[in-house]
Amino acid sequence: GSSPYYFDRAVELFAENYEAFVAGEDLRNRIV
Repeated sequence: GSSPYYFDRAVELFAENYEAFVAGEDLRNRIV
């Protein structure tokens, strides 16, 4: 059905955003 598809997309987007957030945090920690 459509639910698993949307769930997979949500997880995928969350993972990308989380990785970007962690990378940003890592970068700031290195600069400071």
